[in-house]
Amino acid sequence: MEFKEIEERILQTAEELFFRVGFTKTTAEDIARESSVSKRTLYKYYRSKRHILQAIINKNAQELSSELYKIINSDSNFPDKLHTALTVTTKVLSKISRQFIDDIQRNVPEVWQQLSNYRRDMVNTVFVSLMDEGIKAGYVKKKINRGIAVMVMLSVMDNLINTSIDKLVPSELSGNIPKNIDYIFDEIINIIYNGILNNPTILNKQ
Repeated sequence: MEFKEIEERILQTAEELFFRVGFTKTTAEDIARESSVSKRTLYKYYRSKRHILQAIINKNAQELSSELYKIINSDSNFPDKLHTALTVTTKVLSKISRQFIDDIQRNVPEVWQQLSNYRRDMVNTVFVSLMDEGIKAGYVKKKINRGIAVMVMLSVMDNLINTSIDKLVPSELSGNIPKNIDYIFDEIINIIYNGILNNPTILNKQ
């Protein structure tokens, strides 16, 4: 069997176990067994469970970065770019459970810092770039506070990824929210673009 095939199978298996069960509760034996390799073979590829975790994070970060750069460099208009960037980012991050995040924050803080640094860099290079493009193309008001606008988008993603809808809104409202994540994003982006007021000038104090 090819080296690359075994390596990818180990990473895929470990990722599924880490995100579902948690990093701490998953053992090297679990990964080896689910990957159909011996523990000895596993350690030929990765020196420790922590090295596997770092390889998984690097792989996902590289794949997400590649997709996002394709989006911002495409010929699509700003609304399409923003929608696609948010959707792609959320689909990648939605694989990561709250349990996994809490686990690595407590038990592998240096890896959590690596994730935090990547998130910061992604915001600076991708979403700020998109916001600047939106302003230049006339889709976004020039006087808008870019920092707050980016913060709103990222807060939306964080809430949808890390918190169930039932915990975000009252029960009488959550039943009316479709489960389709693409529909939810369309509505969120529509609200971000157009607001909720029939006559937005009533709040314009200038």
